[in-house]
Amino acid sequence: MEEKIRRKARKYAKERKIAIYFSKITTSRRNSEVGNYFGISPQAVTNIFTEIENRLAESNELRKEIDEIKCKL
Repeated sequence: MEEKIRRKARKYAKERKIAIYFSKITTSRRNSEVGNYFGISPQAVTNIFTEIENRLAESNELRKEIDEIKCKL
């Protein structure tokens, strides 16, 4: 699954964004490091992080999903 999420495939776009978000909130890695791992620019990491943060404020479903993942970590 890890390889599928690392690739830029529409099928796993949501999971990929969540993985990038968790890479930022659970590690001290810089955007450039996270971006290198996922094959995207540091600015794209920022954009995805901001998108998820904004969606968390609006979506109970996404918030529950994120909370479930946090509990498993």
